[in-house]
Amino acid sequence: MNDRQKPINSLKDKSSLFKSVFDTIEGRKVLEVLEQELNPDIIYSEGDAHKTSYNLGRRDALIYINQLLRIDRNE
Repeated sequence: MNDRQKPINSLKDKSSLFKSVFDTIEGRKVLEVLEQELNPDIIYSEGDAHKTSYNLGRRDALIYINQLLRIDRNE
C-alpha cells in the first residue's frame, strides 16, 4: 500500500464504522434527533461570536457524519 492509499483506506474504514451505526433503523432515528437538536440551519448569533462559532461546530459535526455516510467503499 502506498502513502496515498493509507488515508483513503482510513477514511473508508471510518465510513464503514459510521455506516454500521447510522445505516440502521435506530441509527437513522438517532441522526434525525441529532439534526433536530443541533439544528444546522441556525448558525449566526448576532452580537455573540462565541455562540456563532459553537453553532458552526455543531453544524460541522453533522456535515462530517453525513459525508462519511455517503462514501462508497468500492470507490
